[in-house]
Order: sequence, then C-alpha cells, then structure tokens
Amino acid sequence: MIRVTHKIGKIEVTVEGKTIEEAFEELSHAGEAFGSTTCGACGLDDTAFITRKNGKYTFHEIKCRECNATLTISKQTDTGVLYPRRRDKEGNRLDNGGWLQWKPDSSGGEIF
Repeated sequence: MIRVTHKIGKIEVTVEGKTIEEAFEELSHAGEAFGSTTCGACGLDDTAFITRKNGKYTFHEIKCRECNATLTISKQTDTGVLYPRRRDKEGNRLDNGGWLQWKPDSSGGEIF
C-alpha cells in the first residue's frame, strides 16, 4: 500500500493506492475536488465546502463567504469522481472559472 500526503491549496489530503499509479489517480481526484478554494468572482480564499441532500440527490458546492459566489461540484455518473463545473450545457466556458454569483435583474428576474 502506498500512502501520499500532499497539500492542495490550503488543504492537506492523504490518499492511498495499491500502486503508484492508483495513488496518483486518487491524488488527481482529490485535486479536482479540493483545488478550487479561491473564489473566481472576488479572488478571496474564504470559502466553505457545502453539501445538501434533497431526497435521493446530493448537491456539492464551494461557497465564498465574502461575496456568496458558488462553484458547483458535479459528479461523474460512471466513476463517482467529483469535479468543478466550469462549462455550461452547450460546452461553453463559464465566466469566473465557473463561480456563479446571484445578482437581481432590473426586470425582476434573476441573473447568475
């Protein structure tokens, strides 16, 4: 068994694998999930990891405590690997690296 401890941003993670390749893959997955701790909207790193459950669905996001922007963390259906959502449904890159900030629309609607 190989155990690797590595600092990703402000978080230290420890992963294990039977081989170096397996440990590397686990570290890669941890990097995807925990590598975006600086807010893409305001640039500060006062963020929180949020998990909400609604029935059988679980929602993950990273939320900026300063400007309330959020980065949605999606889950690959086949592998269960978590990753930050940085593109819209059409495949276009989202502004601010995927960090969305709610702003009221002057017409009474909502804009993200």
